[in-house]
Amino acid sequence: MEFHYIKPESITLSGLPISTVSTCFLVSDYFKNRPSKGKSEVTSPDQVTLCPDSNQSMYCHVLCGLCQRDQVVKVRASFAYTLVRAINFLEKYWKELCSNIRSGHVSDWITDLNCRNSVSVILGRPFPELADLIEKICSHKSWEASIVDLVNVKQGCYYEPVVTNSFGLTRYLIGDILQVVGFYNSTPQFRFVRRKNIVLSVETEMTTEEDILRALARASLVLESSSDVMLMGFTCYADVSTFPGHYVFYWELKARAIKDVEPDKKVLVECCSVLEESFDALYRRLRSKGGVIGALEIRVVQKGTFDSLMEYFTSQGGSTAQYKTPICINSSEALAVLESKVLSRFYSERSPPLDS
Repeated sequence: MEFHYIKPESITLSGLPISTVSTCFLVSDYFKNRPSKGKSEVTSPDQVTLCPDSNQSMYCHVLCGLCQRDQVVKVRASFAYTLVRAINFLEKYWKELCSNIRSGHVSDWITDLNCRNSVSVILGRPFPELADLIEKICSHKSWEASIVDLVNVKQGCYYEPVVTNSFGLTRYLIGDILQVVGFYNSTPQFRFVRRKNIVLSVETEMTTEEDILRALARASLVLESSSDVMLMGFTCYADVSTFPGHYVFYWELKARAIKDVEPDKKVLVECCSVLEESFDALYRRLRSKGGVIGALEIRVVQKGTFDSLMEYFTSQGGSTAQYKTPICINSSEALAVLESKVLSRFYSERSPPLDS
């Protein structure tokens, strides 16, 4: 069901004809002579679209859509305002539309003969059952929108919107990560968290996988040169559950010469600072001057923690042969696995310089 209209051509002061782009297309030979399949995919005949009276055209668009309601799988217009106007039009004229459907005749005020004749063919005969159904729905006291539930979304969980066509064959990932923060009645309310291709983000900073790996390379040098331990595994996430939000890194350490490892607070705190100093200028400014990003945190986890993490992901259907520890964790269940193995926590004790 498509709402398209033409706008009468106007003339400039210099005598040049002007028209809208959509009108030029709709009155073109290309549109009029398009394959019949294209014409059968919309509820309204071309005569309705080409009617110069916008009110008559709108009325007939709605009437044709109602008569073919079982075939309508999507509603489309060039502008959102057009859809709003169509709903308002239905609210105003639903009784008359029901009368037309019940009687099988188009209202007398539809005087454009091409439009009237084409709609009469679609209307065809009286449809009293359909008229009764529409009347029952439209006679409700309130015309406030009935929001369709978003199925199975849970508060606190993260989602990515997907735009799809009516058959689901074409899908476009928006790339925005949203979090359900609550519900208004049964309608979920979302807040924007970050872009999907950004591994870490608390505010407007964009910390990519490349940024993280570069920062870890510098921090690992500090770790290995200042202690007898080395980094065996890591992952991270942006903790935005509190304000200010901050980056959290999970590190699994291994001693070079002895069986057990006792984390050196001074070294780990320095590693936190080195990580922060390695991020981009926007991160450092928001951390140092803006106060909207908290101190970076390293959480040292038990030996074998990342093996447990792999077991969790493979138990969810992943392949052991293709598994790779994710650089960033968003799954609450995976975070729970990591949190259950935390031995100690360390925070950066200085703000990163703005000019590093």
